[in-house]
Amino acid sequence: MDILRLGCGRLVPLVRILRRIQSADCNVYRSHLTKPLSSQIHTSCVVHDLNEFFDMDSLDDSKVRVGRPWRKDELRIKSNQDLHKLWYVLLKERNQLMTMEAMFHAQNQPLQNPERFEKVEESMENLLDVIKERNDAFEMYEFGETSEPKTYVTRNFVGLPYRRTEKEHYVPKHLNERFNKMHLNHQPWMNRHLAKYEEKYRVKRRQKDKKHRKNRINIAEEFELSQEELDELIEKQADHTGDVLDEYLELSAELNDIPSK
Repeated sequence: MDILRLGCGRLVPLVRILRRIQSADCNVYRSHLTKPLSSQIHTSCVVHDLNEFFDMDSLDDSKVRVGRPWRKDELRIKSNQDLHKLWYVLLKERNQLMTMEAMFHAQNQPLQNPERFEKVEESMENLLDVIKERNDAFEMYEFGETSEPKTYVTRNFVGLPYRRTEKEHYVPKHLNERFNKMHLNHQPWMNRHLAKYEEKYRVKRRQKDKKHRKNRINIAEEFELSQEELDELIEKQADHTGDVLDEYLELSAELNDIPSK
């Protein structure tokens, strides 16, 4: 008699199982068993073992024909399912290129068209950016804000302000001794050091402005520029956007924790 061994070690006759399947309480199971086997099994593409990691076409041709990377405007019109499939296609291609590079390196030969690495990486970065755009749009629509970590201005252990990205900690902020030592509030003893720090970059700015003003005067004398043209050149040079001093003053104003005298 045909028997089946269950997970607990019991031996059950096959006839008993078939009778249960044919009973009225097992219509669902009987309907699945009557389906053809091909409809119950889903198979992917044919797998060629380790040959999937090698580009056989590049072994024959001296020059491999490659295209351009995927652009963001092309990825934005695709569905999420297509982007999911494309990501694994690019991932497989990157693994294939890494395998081919290792094989050519072992044979002391250069990889054909090495710029394919950059194109695949650019395509994957553009795909991630498009997915991030969709996630941000969904979160803004549902919650009114994104889930990106927020940044805020705080002081380090010497009192200099800087922008810090929020991070999760096991210990609460008010109980974290290390965090509180490394991120202090404004203290009176910091004023002396902050004044020296600010004066340091103000001196550098004055020296830089003095040097450029002298150069502009020499240019004006050489090309016989008028006083208005000279003032215009000096005014353009006086723009200090992105300067360290400007950033420090901006962060200090945003922090606004220094008590007024």
